[in-house]
Amino acid sequence: PHYVIDNLCNGTPDWIDYDDKYVETDTLSIKMFNMLAVTVKSKNLYIFSEIQNGLMHFYTNNPTLKREKDVLIAQQTQSMEFIQKEIERLDSLSNYDYFKEPKRRSLTVDSQAVLLGERPKQLYYSDMAKLNHQKDSLQKMIEVYGNVASVVQPFSVSKVPVNSLPKMIVIFCGIFIVLGYIVAACIKYRTRIRQFLNERD
Repeated sequence: PHYVIDNLCNGTPDWIDYDDKYVETDTLSIKMFNMLAVTVKSKNLYIFSEIQNGLMHFYTNNPTLKREKDVLIAQQTQSMEFIQKEIERLDSLSNYDYFKEPKRRSLTVDSQAVLLGERPKQLYYSDMAKLNHQKDSLQKMIEVYGNVASVVQPFSVSKVPVNSLPKMIVIFCGIFIVLGYIVAACIKYRTRIRQFLNERD
């Protein structure tokens, strides 16, 4: 397993720490403790799906993770209810300001009407838009974390084997060394080899 690193702490996975190079004192990056990357090395290509199913079964039936999921969902739901009440309060205030306040005086400056003593209604709408955005984000989070664990990307076979170039270099160097010894032995003992072959004929 490997940690997934989030640069700039914006909640987006940026890279996987395959080589354990993450520095704990780095304040610009954090480990994402709700995501985990797993690397599997196997000659059997058909075992990947079985490993993935086994991991999902383990995480889904883990009682500790189930409790943490239930607590998280409850917190998000409570936050959504609070945001909805705040949206309704701002909506009622905007209606009150529109219908109950006395008619505002207007002033014309350079052929443009300017309202005096009016709280800009855009403040209500911008606040409500921000709250709705927060509510949508919480709803998406509830949908994502509705299950104890989910597969973001299934196991896939690497197109290029890991460390293929160094391995090939070592293999070819070994082959050339063995062939070199064989050729050198043939050159050194060529007369004996000829005599042996002539005797067999």
